[in-house]
Order: sequence, then structure tokens, then C-alpha cells
Amino acid sequence: MASTAITVGSYDGVHSGHRAMIAQLCASARERDLQSILVTFEPHHRIYFHRETKPFLLTTTSEKRILLQETCLDGAIVLPFSAELAALSARDFIKGILVERLGARLLLVGHDQAFGKDQCTGRDAITACAAPLGVEVLSPAPVSSDGRVVSSTRIRGLIRTGSIAPANHLLGAPYLVSGRVVHGRERGRSLGYPTANLSIEDPFKLIPGEGIYAVFASCGGSKFAGMGYIGTRSTFGETDPVVEIALLDTNVDLYGQELQVRFVERVRADHRFPNADALLAQIRRDEQAIRSILAAHRDSVA
Repeated sequence: MASTAITVGSYDGVHSGHRAMIAQLCASARERDLQSILVTFEPHHRIYFHRETKPFLLTTTSEKRILLQETCLDGAIVLPFSAELAALSARDFIKGILVERLGARLLLVGHDQAFGKDQCTGRDAITACAAPLGVEVLSPAPVSSDGRVVSSTRIRGLIRTGSIAPANHLLGAPYLVSGRVVHGRERGRSLGYPTANLSIEDPFKLIPGEGIYAVFASCGGSKFAGMGYIGTRSTFGETDPVVEIALLDTNVDLYGQELQVRFVERVRADHRFPNADALLAQIRRDEQAIRSILAAHRDSVA
């Protein structure tokens, strides 16, 4: 079994604070000739303990895997969060899982991170559990922006209001939403803007606030510029919320496929228009604004 440097946590969003932790883990691992491993959980502990009743996840497990593959990590492991796992003390978790199963020799923890049923919190307390097991503990300083610590909670607040640009600044990358393309009512096609309608499988996935967005979408290795719409299509008297992506300069059949959408910037809020002609005129203005935004971001999005 290879010796490893490990960090453990939900890592929801894989935001800039998380990315700094991962970079530190990789650097520390290289210095010690260790493999860098991130351990996370499915489901999120707040879901397991029924502490959430509404969407809050910045990343589903599949989205998290996608984002972690873009980092320097040697590997990522998803552990099932179960009653058995939740019952472990910090020492038993470190010994039984991190050391004996995963070969941990170095553990990187957040400044306020807690381990185990006994909620062993902070570097000193965790070190007291880990050091006798031969595990070194490091705790980098948290990353701040505008004088405040970057956190998943802070980013969630921005996403909910559609404040994508500030959220992306804290994330360190455009917000990712993935879903399967399904048949819709073809409202966009009737306006000359056929859309890919996304079905979001995880009910806890946080969808940005209603509005029109500049997006990049990818599927099967192909990348597309697009216009994103989140809302209820109130102009047509509908009330069910939808996530629709109109791909620009392409005409491909994506039905049944998984589409990964990265939200770059919100152009405007959703509005009800007096008729379809007024809506179409606005969509054409939106398209021009979105093309300009995406042209400026084309090289910065993977």
C-alpha cells in the first residue's frame, strides 16, 4: 500500500479555498514522496442527518469528480456516509480508515475542521489523535476575499440570488450545473432559438436564481457557447421552473445525453413580456451581450 497525504471533507463547490488546500496537499505530498489523496463523502453529512430540506449542494458527487480531476491530486475517494461511519470516533476514523486502509502519513485539515462522532476540532486536537498513529498534521490558513473567509455557505448565498460573477470569483471557476437533456415544450424552437432542456436529477443541487446567463456547455468532449435561461417561462403563462440552454452557432442532437453547463455571468433577471414578439426582440439583444461576454472568457474556461 502506498503511503499517502490526505485531506478529508465535503469539499462542496471545490472553491478557491478548497483549491488552495489541495495545492498545499500536493506540494506537501511531493516533498515527502507521498501520494496526494482527497477523501469525501456521499451523501453530504447535512443530507444524511436531515439538516437540509431545500437545494444547497454546490456540487453533486459527479460534478465534484469532474472538478477534482482538474486539480493536481493523485486521486479522490468517495466514502459512503453511513451509520457505521458516523459512529466512529476521530481516533477510530483516522486509524481504521485513513491509516490502515489508505496509508495516511500526512493529514491536511482546515482551521476549524471536526473529525468523528466526538467532534474532535482543530489542529491541536486532531494532532493529539493522529500523532500517536504516525500521522503528521498540517493546517494551512484559510483563504479570504474582501476580508472574509471563502466558504461554501457564502457562495451559496450568491448563487441563490443569481450573482454568478462574484460567486465565480470565490469559486475560482465558473459554476457548474450538469443534467440530462430531455424533451421540453419547444418554446425556444418556435422563437428560432432551440434549447436543450436540462433534467437535474439531484433534488439538493443548487440552481442559480432566475435569469438569463452567458454559459459554456460541454458534452462528449465538445464545447459550445450558449445562452442559459432559468425561470418559469411566464410570458407563456407557465409556472414550472426550467433550466434551458440555447447553444449558439451549432445544431446538434443532445437528447438523452449529459450536458455540463458552466455559468459565466448573468445578463439580466427574468421578466414576463407582453407577447412573444417582445420576448424575441429581447432575446436577440441578450444574444449580442452574451456573445461579447463569452468572447472575453473563452480562454479562461476549461
